[in-house]
Amino acid sequence: MRSAPDGVTESNHSGLLRLSSELNHSKSIPDAAAVVVKMFDIEFDAPLSAVWQYDEETELLDPIARSAQANKIIGEIPTLPPQSLAGQTYDEQQTKHIRNVPEAERVYNPDTPIQSEIIVPIPAFGVISIGITEVDAFSDSDVRLTELTASNLEAAVNRIRREQQSKTQREWRQILFEGSRDAIIVSDPSGSIIEVNTAACTMTGYDRSELCNQRLKRVLFDSDAETYQSYYQRVLDGESLSDEIQISCADDDHIIGSYSSRRIEVNGSVYVHTTVRDITDEYTRRERLASLESAIDEANDGVAVFENGEYAYVDETHLELYGFDSKEQLLGENWRVLYDDPTEIERIESEILPTVRNKGHWRGNVAASNGEKRYPTELSLTLIDDSRIVCIARDVSEKQARVQELRQNERRFRSVFEDPELLVGLMETDGTVIDINQRAMEYVSADYATICGMEVWKTEFYNHDEELATSIQNWVDRAADGEYISYESEIPDETGNTRYLSGTIRPVTNEGGTIQSLLITAYDVTQRKRRQEELESFQQAIEQANDGVAILEDDGYSYVDETHVEMYGFESKADLLGESWHRLYGEEEIERLQSEAFRALESTGYWRGGVTGTRSNGDTFPAEISLTAVEHGSIVCTVRDETEKKKQKQQLQRKRQQFELLTENIDEYAFLVLDSDGIITSWNDGAENLFGYDPETAVGMSATVLHPGSDQQENIIQRLLTQASMQGESAHEGRRMCKDGSMFYADVRCTPLETDDGSFLGYGLIVHNLTPKRRQQQRTERFVEESVDVVTVVDEDGTFSYVSTASQRVLGHEAEALSGTNVFDYIHVSDQEAVMSDFVSIIENLTQTFECEFRFRTADDTWVSVNARARNHIDDESVGGVLVYIRDISQAKKRARRFEAIFNQQYQLSGLLNTDGTVLRVNNALSSAETEIVDDSQSIQFSELSLWTHSDDVLETVQQSVERAAGGESVQQTIEAMSADGLRLLDLSIRPITDSDGNITLLVVEARDITTQERERRHLQVLQRIIRHNVRNDITKIRGFLDLILEADDHENRKDHAMKIYQVMDNWEAITEKTQQIQNLIQKQGTGVEFVDAKTGLNEVIERFNSSKTGGSVYIETAETVTANMPDAVSAAVDELLQHFTHEVGDTDSDTAVDINIELLTSTTDWITIRFTADRLLSKVKAAVLETGEETQLKHGKGLSLWLVNVVIMQTGGSIAVERTTDGTIITIRIPTQSRRERADAITLT
Repeated sequence: MRSAPDGVTESNHSGLLRLSSELNHSKSIPDAAAVVVKMFDIEFDAPLSAVWQYDEETELLDPIARSAQANKIIGEIPTLPPQSLAGQTYDEQQTKHIRNVPEAERVYNPDTPIQSEIIVPIPAFGVISIGITEVDAFSDSDVRLTELTASNLEAAVNRIRREQQSKTQREWRQILFEGSRDAIIVSDPSGSIIEVNTAACTMTGYDRSELCNQRLKRVLFDSDAETYQSYYQRVLDGESLSDEIQISCADDDHIIGSYSSRRIEVNGSVYVHTTVRDITDEYTRRERLASLESAIDEANDGVAVFENGEYAYVDETHLELYGFDSKEQLLGENWRVLYDDPTEIERIESEILPTVRNKGHWRGNVAASNGEKRYPTELSLTLIDDSRIVCIARDVSEKQARVQELRQNERRFRSVFEDPELLVGLMETDGTVIDINQRAMEYVSADYATICGMEVWKTEFYNHDEELATSIQNWVDRAADGEYISYESEIPDETGNTRYLSGTIRPVTNEGGTIQSLLITAYDVTQRKRRQEELESFQQAIEQANDGVAILEDDGYSYVDETHVEMYGFESKADLLGESWHRLYGEEEIERLQSEAFRALESTGYWRGGVTGTRSNGDTFPAEISLTAVEHGSIVCTVRDETEKKKQKQQLQRKRQQFELLTENIDEYAFLVLDSDGIITSWNDGAENLFGYDPETAVGMSATVLHPGSDQQENIIQRLLTQASMQGESAHEGRRMCKDGSMFYADVRCTPLETDDGSFLGYGLIVHNLTPKRRQQQRTERFVEESVDVVTVVDEDGTFSYVSTASQRVLGHEAEALSGTNVFDYIHVSDQEAVMSDFVSIIENLTQTFECEFRFRTADDTWVSVNARARNHIDDESVGGVLVYIRDISQAKKRARRFEAIFNQQYQLSGLLNTDGTVLRVNNALSSAETEIVDDSQSIQFSELSLWTHSDDVLETVQQSVERAAGGESVQQTIEAMSADGLRLLDLSIRPITDSDGNITLLVVEARDITTQERERRHLQVLQRIIRHNVRNDITKIRGFLDLILEADDHENRKDHAMKIYQVMDNWEAITEKTQQIQNLIQKQGTGVEFVDAKTGLNEVIERFNSSKTGGSVYIETAETVTANMPDAVSAAVDELLQHFTHEVGDTDSDTAVDINIELLTSTTDWITIRFTADRLLSKVKAAVLETGEETQLKHGKGLSLWLVNVVIMQTGGSIAVERTTDGTIITIRIPTQSRRERADAITLT
C-alpha cells in the first residue's frame, strides 16, 4: 500500500477480497497464517508482520508465520511469554496500539528494534502483530485494517478446525462402524434396512446388498410381527430397548443374539440404530450352567457362615443336621454350642481353625452332637475374609453306604468352578476379587494370593488397556445393580500374541434376593476367532477368483473374456460382441439395473450388487457384478457366478458346525496319532483336556506314559499297533493315566492311517472316556433299587431271575429269598388262572404288554393287593426275560371302596345316566339288598327299573323327567317307588352335567326317601282333625248334659244324663285306643316288613273272629294251589275290616248278624287278590274313606278304622276297590307278593 501522512498503510478493498479468497482455499492453519503474512507484505505494505498461536500446555505464543523482512531485521523470532505485550493482548482480548514500544509499560524485550506495533487478539487461537522501526508510525486506519485481517483469519481458523474435526469424526465413525465386532444395523422409520457393517453380514450370512433389501422385522422378528411392531414404535418414540432373541440367518439358519436398539437423528432425519451380538454359544453354556447350579442348590448339605466365630447365617439343612428347631437358636451363638467334647473343641481351636486362616480352607471329619447322640460330620471350611468363614456340613454316619453318590456330587460341584474350559472368578460387589479358579490363573503371572483382594480391573486381565479397564469398572457397577453383563476382551499372552475372551458378569443373590457377590466368567475363544478369520480369508480368496470381465460401450459389448462367455452359456465371444447387455437379464432385472445401477454410475461412477443372470438356454443363476465407469463413456463390468459360492458357503457352514461339535461338545473323546514306535506325533484339544498334557509336552512322548504301570509291563500299546497293522483295527478297554496321576476308564480304538496313494501316516487313536457311561450305569442300577415299584425279571417258567431290593419294603420278602422261586407260588389261588393266562399270552407275543391286579402273599402269610405291569424282553440280552413291575395298591383299593361306600350312602337312590336315559351306574339304598352288576350286551333304561313298573303313570313321569333333563332342565319332583319295604315316596331330582364346551354329556340322578316324613305329616293331620272335631263336639255335649243334671229334679233323669256323659267318655277312650293302634302299626311298618303265608294268615284271623262273640259269621274260600306270602300287616287290616262290620251290627241277634265271605281268588308270582262279600251296605262316606283314604267326612271318629285299613294296604303297595250292591258290599284288596317286593328291591344294570 502507499504510505500516507497519517499512517503506514491504506485500506484496499481489493486486497481484502483477495485475502478472504486466499483464506477460503487454505487447507491448514499454517497455510492460512502464511497467507495473512503474505498479504500484509504485498497488499498492505506492512513488512514486519507475524502470526502467533497460543499453546495451552506451555502457555506461550509460538510464531507459526512471519514475513521475510521481519526475519531479516529481528532475526529468529522467539516464543512470547504471558508477560509480553502479545501475551497481555491475548490474555485481555483487547487490541493494543503501541506508539513507542521501548517506553511502553511491561515491555518484555526493551531492546527490540520494533518502535511501533499493532497487536490484535484472535479468540481461542493467538494474535496478529505488525510492527515498524519508527516511533508512532501507525494510524487508527492501520489498526482497523489489522483488526479486519484478524477477523478474516479467525473465520478461516474456525472453518479449518471444523473441517478437521468433521473429518476426524467421519474417520472415527467409519473405524467404529466397520471395526465393531458386533453387528450394526441402521434402519429408517419404516423399518427398511439402509446400512449394515461387515460384522452384520458375517453374522447373518447375507451380503450387504441382500441385507439392505430386507426389513428389520425379517431379521429380528421373523415369527412375531406383533412383538416387532410394538418394539419398533417404542424405539421411534425415544425408548432404548435391549433383549435376547432368535435371529434368522441365510439358508434358514438361526442364532441367539443379544440386541440393543435406540433412536438417532442425523441432519434432521430419524433412524433406528441396532447392535446385535451372537451369544449362541454363551446361551447354550448358560443354560447348561444354570441346570448345573440348580442341581447343586438342591444338594442335601447344611450351609452356615461364621463371623468372628459366631453364626451370621444358617440354612434349614444345617438346623436339622444339628437338631435345632429355628434359626434364632443358632444366629449370634458361638460354634462351640455344637460340641460337648472338650477334646474335639481343642482340636478345632488348635488344628482346624489355624489351617483355615493359613491356607484359606480345610476339609475333614469332626464329631458333633444333636443333644441325644454324637455322630460323625464332614465339614468344609472356606475363609472368605479375615472375619468370615463359610461352613458346609454333611452327616456322614451313612457315608460308607453312599460313597459313590457323594463322590459324584463332589465331582459335579468341582466341575462348576474348575471347568477346564472356563475362567471363573468371584468378586465382592465393589469389584474386589474373592476367589479365582486354576484355569484363570494360567493366563496371568501373578500368584493366587496377589490377585485375591485386588480390584478386578487392576489385574493383568484388563490393566493392559486403560479403556478396557474403565469399561470393566463400569460393568461391575452395573452388575452390582442387578444387570447381567456380556462382554468380549483381549489379553496378551507371555509370547506377545493376543488371546480373545468372551465372558459375562452376573450378580449372585441370597435367598432374600439381595445381591451378595458377583460372578465373572470367560471362555477363551482364541481358536474360534482364528478359525473364523481363516474362514473369512478363505472366503475372500474364493470371491476373488473366476470372475468374468466385459466392457460396455453404448449399451453394447465391445469386449468379453472367455469366463464371461462361458458363464452365460454362449459358445464364442462373437455371440456377445456388439450385442446389448439386455440379452443377459430378464425384464425385471433390466428395469432394476437401469434405475439403480446406472443411476449410481452417473453419480459415483461405481456400483456393485447381486443380480439374477439369464443363460442362453433360459436358465437363471445368482451372480454379483461390479460396474465401473471409465473414460470415454465405457463401463467395465466384472461378474462372478455366485452359485458355487452359495454352495460352498453352505458346505463351509456345515463343516464349521461339525468341527465345532467335534471340538467343543464331545469332551469325553481324545484324538491322537502315533508313529510305528508308539511315539505321539499329533495331539488335539480333546486329548489335552482329557489327559492334561499340552501339545508341546505330548508330541514326542511315548504313548505308554498314558497307561498305568501294569499296562506298561504288558506293553498294551505295542499290542494295539501290531494288531491294527495286521487286522486293520484294534481295541482295548481299561484304565488310562492323566498327567496329575489320576485314572479314568476308557475305550481305545486304533487304526492305521494312509493317504490315497497308500503312504503310511501313522496310527490314529480315538480315546473315549467311559467314566460318564459307567456312572450312568451305576445311576441306573441305583434308580432301579430306589424305585417305588418292585422291579423283577421272570423266566418263561415263572421263576424270578432278578428281584430289586424294593421287595422288602413292598412285599415283605428279601430280594434274595424271592430270587429262584416261582411267582405263581405267591399269587392267591383264586387269581392264579387269570394271571397265568396273561403270562402265557405275553410269552407267545413278543410285542405284547399286559397289566393285571392280584393278591400277593407276604412273608408273614398275609395278602397284599398289587398291580403288575409286564413286557416281554426275552430276546433282549441285557434283560433275558419278562420285565415285571409290581406295585402295592392296597391303599388305593381301600380309598376306592371308601369312596364307593360314601357314594352309595349319600342318597337312598343315586346314579349316572347317559343323555338317552341309559343307566351307567346306580345304587339302591332303599333296602338292604345289594345292587347287582351284570356284564351283558343289553343296556337298561332308568325308567325301566322295577322301582317304577308298578304304575304306568309313574313310569311315564320318569321318562318325561329324563327327557327334560337331557334338554338342559334341572328336574325335581315327588314320586312313588316300589321297594322291598313297600311303596315309598321319593324326592327325585335329575340334573344335566355339561363339558367345557357346554354340551350335555351325563345326567345325575339323586333321590331321598321322604315316605316316613310325609306319612307322619298326613297321619298327624288326620288325627288332629278327628280329635279336634270330636273333642270340640263332645265337650259341648258334656257341658249340655251337666246343665241338664243341674236342672233335673228327679234321680232318674240325672242318672240318664250321667250315663250319656259316660258314653261320651267311653267314645274318647275308644278313639285313644284306636290312635295307639294306628301308631303301633305305623312304627311296625317303619322297622321292616315281615311276611306270612296268605292262606295261613287269613285262616288265623277268621278263627279268632268266629271264636269271639261278635255279631256275624265269616267264611273263607281258597284254591289248593295258592302258595304265596303277603305282609303280615295285611292280616291286621283284614281283622280291622271285620271288626268294623260287626261293630256296625251292635248285637248277636240272628236277624241282625252280618255274614261275610272271604275269597282268596288268585295268586300269581306278583299279586294276591282278596275279596270280601258282606250282606251289609257300607255308606258312601265310609266307602270313600276305605277306597281313597280321605277322612275329612268322618264324624266323631267313626270310620277311623276304615282309614287305618287304607293306610296299611297302601303302604304295602296294594290297592282297595269298593263296590256297593243292592244287598251288600264287595271289597277287593290287591297286594304284591313277597317275591314281587324282592324283585323291586334288586336292580340289574349293564
